[in-house]
Amino acid sequence: GAPRAGLPADAVLVDVVKALVDYKEFVQARELIDFLKLRGLSPDPLMAMLNHVVGGLALARKDEEVTAVLQEIKSSGLNPDSITYLRLIEASMALREFDRIHSHLEVMKRDGHDRTSVFKKMIYGFINMKEFEMADQYIELMITEELLPDVAILKAFVVECALHPEGWSQGLKWLLLLRDSGVTVDENCYNLVVAACLASGEDSAAELVLHDMRAAGLAPGAATVGGLVAACLRRTPPRL
Repeated sequence: GAPRAGLPADAVLVDVVKALVDYKEFVQARELIDFLKLRGLSPDPLMAMLNHVVGGLALARKDEEVTAVLQEIKSSGLNPDSITYLRLIEASMALREFDRIHSHLEVMKRDGHDRTSVFKKMIYGFINMKEFEMADQYIELMITEELLPDVAILKAFVVECALHPEGWSQGLKWLLLLRDSGVTVDENCYNLVVAACLASGEDSAAELVLHDMRAAGLAPGAATVGGLVAACLRRTPPRL
């Protein structure tokens, strides 16, 4: 919004509130917001500020204060938006309180919010946290609720899973889903999934991926071939 006399621009004020929240100066942040409301702060920057406060309080496990700010949002003639719930979900993820996420998503659904972007950010967050089972769970939920994840998410998930041996099963699962959906999967995805399967001792799964790879007209990389040869030798050592 346009700056008011004697005050910085709204974007700067939002950044100030965010900085106060980052330093856990919640009282000062709310006092500043109250002052700015008296000076005619417009709804968009007000909502952005309150969302920062909600996220910070949630991360600090100050649940009663979170509830109070949510009430303040409503009393200001506004409504919690998708960013509000994203902040709450991000806090739950950071605190590894994953059981709280579903309730936030259900409230969003009840109130008619578009949850697609929130799901996507959550899934990328879980991928970065190496929480492959959680990412898998919410990709499944997106599909169940007909909020289809885009190909970029699935490819990123396949690659990240495959880079970590413990993620081989999810990597394989979504690689095959991409294939069955008619999506072009590149050699890198295939090679990484084969390597993850081999690293986990899942030689049969690796051979399945190799078969699919060849059926797609793709050639396995040298490291993939070497890994498969080593797996064969483990099963059937050469006779000397």
